[in-house]
Amino acid sequence: MSESELAADATGSRGQATRSAPEWAVGWLESKLVEVPDELAGAIRDALPRPGSSSSAASAVGVGAWLAEIAVGELSAVASGDDTRECALRLLAADALLTYAFEAAAELGEDLPALARAHGPLGRLGSLVEDAGGMA
Repeated sequence: MSESELAADATGSRGQATRSAPEWAVGWLESKLVEVPDELAGAIRDALPRPGSSSSAASAVGVGAWLAEIAVGELSAVASGDDTRECALRLLAADALLTYAFEAAAELGEDLPALARAHGPLGRLGSLVEDAGGMA
Protein backbone atom coordinates (compact mmCIF):
# COMPACT_ATOMS: atom_id res chain seq x y z
CA MET A 1 0.00 0.00 0.00
CA SER A 2 1.39 3.40 -0.95
CA GLU A 3 1.82 6.28 1.51
CA SER A 4 -1.12 8.14 -0.01
CA GLU A 5 -3.31 5.01 0.23
CA LEU A 6 -2.30 4.56 3.87
CA ALA A 7 -3.10 8.19 4.62
CA ALA A 8 -6.44 7.94 2.81
CA ASP A 9 -7.25 4.74 4.70
CA ALA A 10 -6.47 6.43 8.02
CA THR A 11 -8.53 9.55 7.46
CA GLY A 12 -12.11 10.33 6.66
CA SER A 13 -13.41 12.90 4.19
CA ARG A 14 -12.46 15.75 6.54
CA GLY A 15 -8.98 14.44 7.28
CA GLN A 16 -9.91 13.19 10.75
CA ALA A 17 -8.71 9.81 11.91
CA THR A 18 -11.33 7.09 11.39
CA ARG A 19 -9.20 4.24 12.77
CA SER A 20 -7.42 4.29 16.09
CA ALA A 21 -4.14 6.19 15.97
CA PRO A 22 -2.09 3.22 17.19
CA GLU A 23 -3.58 0.92 14.54
CA TRP A 24 -2.88 3.43 11.78
CA ALA A 25 0.51 4.40 13.18
CA VAL A 26 1.69 0.80 13.35
CA GLY A 27 0.55 0.15 9.78
CA TRP A 28 2.18 3.37 8.60
CA LEU A 29 5.41 2.55 10.45
CA GLU A 30 5.51 -0.94 8.98
CA SER A 31 5.41 0.60 5.50
CA LYS A 32 8.43 2.74 6.45
CA LEU A 33 10.38 -0.04 8.16
CA VAL A 34 10.71 -2.05 4.95
CA GLU A 35 13.80 0.00 4.08
CA VAL A 36 15.24 0.16 7.62
CA PRO A 37 17.98 -2.25 8.75
CA ASP A 38 16.44 -5.21 10.59
CA GLU A 39 18.06 -4.48 13.95
CA LEU A 40 16.85 -0.87 13.98
CA ALA A 41 13.40 -1.87 12.75
CA GLY A 42 13.20 -4.35 15.63
CA ALA A 43 14.19 -1.67 18.15
CA ILE A 44 11.50 0.65 16.77
CA ARG A 45 8.89 -2.11 17.05
CA ASP A 46 10.05 -2.92 20.58
CA ALA A 47 9.45 0.70 21.61
CA LEU A 48 5.78 0.55 20.64
CA PRO A 49 3.33 -0.17 23.46
CA ARG A 50 1.69 -3.57 23.43
CA PRO A 51 -1.94 -3.66 22.23
CA GLY A 52 -4.32 -3.24 25.14
CA SER A 53 -1.83 -1.45 27.37
CA SER A 54 -2.86 1.94 28.72
CA SER A 55 -0.12 3.62 26.69
CA SER A 56 -1.39 2.04 23.46
CA ALA A 57 -4.53 4.20 23.52
CA ALA A 58 -4.17 7.41 21.57
CA SER A 59 -7.65 8.72 22.51
CA ALA A 60 -7.80 12.35 21.41
CA VAL A 61 -4.15 12.79 20.46
CA GLY A 62 -3.04 12.62 16.88
CA VAL A 63 -0.69 10.07 15.36
CA GLY A 64 2.19 12.54 15.47
CA ALA A 65 1.75 13.23 19.19
CA TRP A 66 1.36 9.51 19.93
CA LEU A 67 4.60 8.65 18.14
CA ALA A 68 6.39 11.63 19.71
CA GLU A 69 5.35 10.47 23.20
CA ILE A 70 6.84 7.05 22.49
CA ALA A 71 10.04 8.66 21.19
CA VAL A 72 10.43 10.86 24.27
CA GLY A 73 9.77 7.85 26.49
CA GLU A 74 12.57 5.95 24.75
CA LEU A 75 14.90 8.93 25.09
CA SER A 76 14.09 9.12 28.78
CA ALA A 77 14.86 5.43 29.22
CA VAL A 78 18.17 5.85 27.38
CA ALA A 79 19.11 8.89 29.48
CA SER A 80 18.71 6.87 32.66
CA GLY A 81 20.41 3.73 31.31
CA ASP A 82 23.93 2.47 30.90
CA ASP A 83 26.12 3.36 27.95
CA THR A 84 25.70 0.10 26.07
CA ARG A 85 25.16 -0.96 22.50
CA GLU A 86 21.50 -1.56 23.38
CA CYS A 87 21.18 2.05 24.56
CA ALA A 88 22.70 3.26 21.30
CA LEU A 89 20.15 1.24 19.34
CA ARG A 90 17.31 2.58 21.50
CA LEU A 91 18.60 6.12 20.90
CA LEU A 92 18.51 5.53 17.14
CA ALA A 93 14.98 4.11 17.46
CA ALA A 94 13.85 7.14 19.47
CA ASP A 95 15.34 9.48 16.86
CA ALA A 96 13.56 7.59 14.08
CA LEU A 97 10.26 7.62 15.98
CA LEU A 98 10.46 11.37 16.52
CA THR A 99 11.21 11.89 12.83
CA TYR A 100 8.31 9.60 11.88
CA ALA A 101 6.05 11.50 14.30
CA PHE A 102 6.54 14.71 12.35
CA GLU A 103 6.31 12.94 8.99
CA ALA A 104 3.01 11.27 9.94
CA ALA A 105 1.64 14.51 11.37
CA ALA A 106 2.49 16.34 8.15
CA GLU A 107 0.82 13.67 6.02
CA LEU A 108 -2.35 13.80 8.13
CA GLY A 109 -2.50 17.58 8.30
CA GLU A 110 -1.97 17.68 12.06
CA ASP A 111 -0.80 20.88 13.77
CA LEU A 112 2.99 20.73 13.28
CA PRO A 113 3.79 23.91 15.27
CA ALA A 114 1.81 22.56 18.23
CA LEU A 115 3.59 19.21 17.95
CA ALA A 116 6.97 20.97 17.88
CA ARG A 117 6.07 23.13 20.90
CA ALA A 118 4.86 20.13 22.89
CA HIS A 119 7.64 17.70 22.01
CA GLY A 120 10.56 19.76 20.71
CA PRO A 121 13.38 21.66 22.44
CA LEU A 122 10.96 23.91 24.33
CA GLY A 123 8.65 21.03 25.27
CA ARG A 124 9.09 17.46 26.47
CA LEU A 125 12.46 16.99 24.75
CA GLY A 126 13.86 20.15 26.33
CA SER A 127 12.61 19.11 29.76
CA LEU A 128 14.26 15.73 29.34
CA VAL A 129 17.60 17.38 28.55
CA GLU A 130 17.28 19.71 31.55
CA ASP A 131 16.39 16.79 33.84
CA ALA A 132 19.47 14.91 32.60
CA GLY A 133 21.66 17.88 33.57
CA GLY A 134 22.36 19.01 30.00
CA MET A 135 21.87 22.39 28.43
CA ALA A 136 18.47 23.11 26.87
